[in-house]
Amino acid sequence: MYVQYNMDPLILPMDLEILIPNQHLSRIVHTAVEKMVPNILNQLFPGGGRPSFHPKMMLKVILYAYTNRIYSSRQIAKQLGENIYFMSIEAVDKEQTEAWKEQVGRVENMTYDEELDEWICANQKRLTFQYEKYKQRKIDVEPVFGQIKYNRGFDRFSLRGLSKNTTDWGLICIAHNLKKWEGHTQKKLKKCKE
Repeated sequence: MYVQYNMDPLILPMDLEILIPNQHLSRIVHTAVEKMVPNILNQLFPGGGRPSFHPKMMLKVILYAYTNRIYSSRQIAKQLGENIYFMSIEAVDKEQTEAWKEQVGRVENMTYDEELDEWICANQKRLTFQYEKYKQRKIDVEPVFGQIKYNRGFDRFSLRGLSKNTTDWGLICIAHNLKKWEGHTQKKLKKCKE
């Protein structure tokens, strides 16, 4: 006699929120972003073009990923498909498209010119690599930021340019503070239970 085994169970309710503990970090990130003034995010997105994902949802995903030491966009995308906590934050229907075939920036849609050592995009623009700028890029983060570097596993910026790195650094600092907030909340809960 075996226990019933079914690969296609129907789980009710089909709400992911019921599976997530009340004081989980994903709920803390959700609460923090929801309490933000909506005008801050609305000013950054003027509208027009194809409908985009909601800025609050995108901010929640990035902050939750950073609090879990995930900085790569591919790793974040992987977690959105596999991790229930990421899924609860995202809460959108998945699109099944082949839009990558039309994307200009994908390597599959480019050709390489060996003579000039540059790539040619699908829209016939040339991409040249600037070796001098690449040499100047710092690898080590300054010791002032050692705690975030050590505790969050952050060792380099993924974007180039001061404004982009300022934004990236701001998000990492927010994620670090949310992680500290979670620890503080957990300590309070333990004291209340005792």
